[in-house]
Amino acid sequence: VEVFSFKSLTASFIGIQGVFRSIVYWVWWTLTIFTYAMTIAAMLNFRSWRSEHPTMLMFVMALFVVVMMPKLVLAIFHGIDDLRWVAQYFMKKNANPDLAGEGISRATFITRTGQVLAGFTFVSFLYGVTKGKFDFRVLSHKVPVAGLPSNLAGLKVVQISDAHLGSFNNAFEDVEKGIQMINALNPDLILFTGDLVNVESSEA
Repeated sequence: VEVFSFKSLTASFIGIQGVFRSIVYWVWWTLTIFTYAMTIAAMLNFRSWRSEHPTMLMFVMALFVVVMMPKLVLAIFHGIDDLRWVAQYFMKKNANPDLAGEGISRATFITRTGQVLAGFTFVSFLYGVTKGKFDFRVLSHKVPVAGLPSNLAGLKVVQISDAHLGSFNNAFEDVEKGIQMINALNPDLILFTGDLVNVESSEA
């Protein structure tokens, strides 16, 4: 993943020299090394951090996801282009069959597409670990059931899941807002379908 994602990054700086490229590379590798170092530290001290430094543990988990998922997207797209080149090599075809003329090459298109999707992934995960976990929403569905007894007509069922209470670090004011939203629906039945906590029951 690191090799392919970095190759995708360097592909954007072909023919570009100067301080800006050096800064981008330094930021890239500093963030990468920091992420791996913190992840390893969290893995080696998981139990103690879980009880003594839960905020730090959540930070490391969020950092890993936000940094690594976009790299995975970059690696997939850059890997696809490399596999295309390898296939052409073994099939003894021209290794660069892109049509001449204006526009961008197929390899550049694949790389750029991966970079755009990686950027979207980065923004999405960053929003998810900061604001998105508080974005409680009500999605309503009417479910027709053939032969349903008349005394069950209009039954209101609220289904909830993935509370992951450990992600709130004992700051449950926002969780309470979600509970108020559920109560305001006046459900006849509430179904909770899993993932109350992240790791340990003490989170609840």
